[in-house]
Amino acid sequence: MQRLVSQIMSAFGIVYFILCILFYVYSAITLQIIAKKTQTSNAWLAWIPGVNIFLQCSIAQRSFIWAIIIFLLPSITLFMGGAAFIIGILVIIILMFIVWTDIASVCSKPKWLIILLFLPLGWFIFWGYLAFTKISFEEKEDKDDKEDKEEKKEIPEKPSEPQTKEDDEPDPPIYND
Repeated sequence: MQRLVSQIMSAFGIVYFILCILFYVYSAITLQIIAKKTQTSNAWLAWIPGVNIFLQCSIAQRSFIWAIIIFLLPSITLFMGGAAFIIGILVIIILMFIVWTDIASVCSKPKWLIILLFLPLGWFIFWGYLAFTKISFEEKEDKDDKEDKEEKKEIPEKPSEPQTKEDDEPDPPIYND
């Protein structure tokens, strides 16, 4: 009986290991695609566990300090133990939700998509949707163009200089031999 239980636990362990590898590969691929679509440098950072937080903050247009806090806070609070560790984990979760909301915004997707992360397997849907749908930067560019045109309209043009007699005279004709 013990041998059967041992074999079942081994099978579950192997399945769990394979699922973790698939989860990691999927998350790295989708993060790298999002980084390339948003023209973020160093998209290959998506493949390095832990360091990919720096890439996510870069995509979300958050400062380097955010990434350092998210990266180091678990280690710091782990040594403090107790309530500090739990508070630290909650702070990291909140910061990551802010980063993920900003990533959705950068990808021109609605921020409410973050709700998917609360659903079972919603993480796969969230990152897949951001990675495999079209990111429309045209809307942002159109808004920028409209703002530029409005600014140009507001600037009064300089009055034209009075024309001189030289400007009124026609050019002499050119004769070819």
